[in-house]
Amino acid sequence: MSYTLRFKHWILRTGKEFAVTGSIIGGSFVGFLAFDTNVAAIRKVEGPSMSPTLNEHEYTDEKFADRDPLNPIRDPDIYNDLVWFSRKFELQRGDVVYVADPKRQNTSLVKRVIGLPGDTIVPLGFNQEKKNPVILSKNQVWIESDSGGFKYRDSNQFGPVHIKTIQGKGSYVLNIFKFRFRTLESNKSTKNELSKSEINKFRSFHRP
Repeated sequence: MSYTLRFKHWILRTGKEFAVTGSIIGGSFVGFLAFDTNVAAIRKVEGPSMSPTLNEHEYTDEKFADRDPLNPIRDPDIYNDLVWFSRKFELQRGDVVYVADPKRQNTSLVKRVIGLPGDTIVPLGFNQEKKNPVILSKNQVWIESDSGGFKYRDSNQFGPVHIKTIQGKGSYVLNIFKFRFRTLESNKSTKNELSKSEINKFRSFHRP
């Protein structure tokens, strides 16, 4: 067999292999996107706004207590939790949710649902100052940080969010560096006893 014919066979064989590999990779990518969009999404939570529920030791003394004197720079990723957000859910007070930032494009937030449509919420301003009550309309939801106060971005700063901007409900928490896995649940006993007039009690329940 001539070298030219061998080269042609090699080109054909290599092309088929590339086509099969590309199909597998493309199919896997499409499958991942379909799963992420319709079933569940896994997202890294950054910062202390949802502490101690998420990122329990973020910005605490314990985080820096074991610094290596030869390498004082710490990798924050080992303290960041990964959260499994289910795409199919029934929204309830107390749920930890993944929501599109209403003021910043292509940015998402992880917060707790404090109020549902029809609820009356008293927003908190600087130094926990209470503001005029807000009645949530048909499609509005009130979300807040577990760490509390006016220092983190939530509904106390930008107001209620549209219910359709909520993209997932937190179900599980994983930290692969600390070998931790747990279920993330709403406080059902508190939530089931909650009335519209008791929202502030529920709000303070989750805060240290």
